[in-house]
Amino acid sequence: MAGFGDLFGRNGLLEQLVLWGVVNQVLSTSVGPGLAKLEQDVNAAHPVVVLPPATLADAAVRGMASMQDAIADAARSGIDAARFEQLVQLATVRIAPADLAQAVLRSYLTEAQGVAQAKPQGITAEQFTVLMQLAGDGIGPQDAARALLRGLINEGGTGPDATSYEQAIAESRLHNKWGPVLRHLADQLLSGSDLASAVVRNFLPLGEAEKTAAAQGIAASDLHTLVHLAGDAPAPGQLAEALRRGLVAEAGTGADSTSFEQGIAEGRLANKWNPVIKGLSKLWPSPVDALDAQVKGQLSDADAHALYEQLGGDPQFEGWLYSSIGEGPTPLEAATLAARGIIAWTGTGPEATSYEQAVRESHYRNKWTEPYKRLAEHIPPPSTIATMLAHRVIDETTAHTLLIENDMSADQAAAYAAEAEYEAISDYRGLTQSAVVDMYYAHLLSREQAVGVLADLHVTEQAAGLLLDYADLRTVVDSVNRSVQRIATLYTSRKISTATASGALLKLDIPASTVDQIIQDWEIQAAADVKTLTAAQIIDAWYYQVIGQDEAVNLLGAIGYTAYDAWIQLSVKAKGPLPGKPANTAAAPAGAVIPGTT
Repeated sequence: MAGFGDLFGRNGLLEQLVLWGVVNQVLSTSVGPGLAKLEQDVNAAHPVVVLPPATLADAAVRGMASMQDAIADAARSGIDAARFEQLVQLATVRIAPADLAQAVLRSYLTEAQGVAQAKPQGITAEQFTVLMQLAGDGIGPQDAARALLRGLINEGGTGPDATSYEQAIAESRLHNKWGPVLRHLADQLLSGSDLASAVVRNFLPLGEAEKTAAAQGIAASDLHTLVHLAGDAPAPGQLAEALRRGLVAEAGTGADSTSFEQGIAEGRLANKWNPVIKGLSKLWPSPVDALDAQVKGQLSDADAHALYEQLGGDPQFEGWLYSSIGEGPTPLEAATLAARGIIAWTGTGPEATSYEQAVRESHYRNKWTEPYKRLAEHIPPPSTIATMLAHRVIDETTAHTLLIENDMSADQAAAYAAEAEYEAISDYRGLTQSAVVDMYYAHLLSREQAVGVLADLHVTEQAAGLLLDYADLRTVVDSVNRSVQRIATLYTSRKISTATASGALLKLDIPASTVDQIIQDWEIQAAADVKTLTAAQIIDAWYYQVIGQDEAVNLLGAIGYTAYDAWIQLSVKAKGPLPGKPANTAAAPAGAVIPGTT
């Protein structure tokens, strides 16, 4: 048996293995190309090597080899038909589960078909449902923000069936933390020009507009410029009017300037027209004013004619304009003048001075000439007519006609006539309605006697009843007022209690709510009626040691004495100066509450 030394000795096993290994490598390197060529020639002469079973399965699936041939070739590699069927199934290309979920969502497959095809890939029905939820895309974040603003979806809500802004962000590729930012980015902001207009119209304060503008990248200085541009200046004519009235200065530029020059610059009128507009601000009289000055003797005929043309008047109209200026007397005045014979009743033309021409020169149409003439006829006033009827200067028919002509109805005219008859009778009887009512109020007449006397004075029975009822009401009211005044005097003088006063008022049939209000008023009056000690009483109380000196000074101060004056009063009473002489200063202002008085 060889020992351990035989392995390492000369011509040992190890030495032989090493030598044969080296020889084998040398032979393989040198003989390899020849052997490879020999192998290729043998294979070409005898093609008996079959394809690997996996390749045969892939070829069968793709239709490049029949299933029978593939099974036969696989058998030569030791793979039976059952195992080869498994290789074919493995070689069959399957739709990925995510793609199956997409196909179901797009209605290419039913959900049951999708689950069936996903199950061989190890995907359960529950997992396939999750894949379907992941496969569908929600609306984009921007669209979700717009839908939220329009109220099409809710802001919050999560889950597979939720259609909310929050769920739309979760189903997108946007991180959830950016959802609030995107939602606010969808808010529509006023443009810079709209913000400027809102500031000019006082719809927004400038500070708030600056914040909104800054959110859009508009600097505050730029917004201020937009604000200046947004406001319109007055129209050139208005600026000229304002300059003439001294409301604006003539020169001055800049955003804060309110001058005539700046107003033109802020309008659509070119600045070169400033002098023209300024000149137009000076108001000139009209051509008719020149003729009016001629009529009133302010201008001579020649000067008025020249000025009329300078002011733009057309000579062809000067004649009738001159005749139309100025007014004659009013129609009623003209009628009076004509009635007195000062002017004629008729006659027309520029030189005519008649009643007829006066109406034409007034503001009234010529058709009113005759009515005004009749209106000028004198009609006595109603009081005069009633007096005339009472004194029998005119009869009742004439009085009624004249009263109707004083714009009276028939009933009013009859009333005036009745008043005249009453006045005519009362002049003889010397008794009035008020005297009868006063006698009834004083219980000098009974009700029946008063009604009879009033009937003789042409007072209807119904009116007489009302007059006497008013007198009875006066009696009751006066009695109640006297009673209430007496109760008030007793209560505010603290002679009766609140319960007694309330009971007495209720006995007078005064409503309970009114009684409560009256008692409250009396309580205020009673509280305000506080008797205060006089200066002499306070000094005597101190003198007889009823109160101390400090208390006496305070009480005197409460009724208006300064501390110094109070000390003097007490010292006089004591016939000598008292200790604690205060400084001679002005009295302090009265407080809300003065001890001893309020």
